[in-house]
Amino acid sequence: IAAGGHAVAAAERALSGELGAQARASGRTPAREHAAGKPSPAPAVGGTAIPNDAEAAALLQDRNAAFEHFRKSYRKNQVIEENKALLKDKYAEAKALGAAVNSSRSRINKLKSHIEQIRVERAMQGLSADGSAGAGEEDPEEVRNKEAIEKEKLAYKTSFNRLKELKTEIEHLQLMLEQSRKRLQHDFETWFGVLEKQPTAPTARAPPPANGGGAAGGPQLTGNPEVDAEIMAFYKA
Repeated sequence: IAAGGHAVAAAERALSGELGAQARASGRTPAREHAAGKPSPAPAVGGTAIPNDAEAAALLQDRNAAFEHFRKSYRKNQVIEENKALLKDKYAEAKALGAAVNSSRSRINKLKSHIEQIRVERAMQGLSADGSAGAGEEDPEEVRNKEAIEKEKLAYKTSFNRLKELKTEIEHLQLMLEQSRKRLQHDFETWFGVLEKQPTAPTARAPPPANGGGAAGGPQLTGNPEVDAEIMAFYKA
């Protein structure tokens, strides 16, 4: 019985050794062979997963579509869109304040002209009996105009100071958006590069999308038509 047990054990060791040799010859264990038949999916980039083979092939043929696909699921896209909306609101406020400043300036000039007109009319009405033009007296209408000027000066100063603050806030938001744009572009290029390395990727590379940024030295645009229109209007003003 003992001899028979030793024979069985020897047979098991021989079989195990043979299987191990076959596995080493093939370069992978049975478990690795199972995994190799089903490759793991490529990791997500910026929160955007790599699409399946059919969708990946289609996106590689249209870089603009690929960028939109990436941007919609980009983890920082919500922050970018919020900053775009905030920048748009800041431009709208700056536009309204600019109009208020111009209005106050125009109103002040008109009131000053009106005061000069009052003084000329009083002088033309004739001198007093002693040859003076009523020294020490001040026309009530001139007083009202002077008071209106002071109110307009206060409104002008308030709007102008807020406009200066807005300029700083707008420049800060523009800087943040430019940094976000560069980061988005970098992450997209990384993601697109992974996409191109997929087994089903076509050999022809799609042309790059139209550049949404401004020219060198010019304002940086955001890609949002309404916000970009406000930016260009601001720089042209």
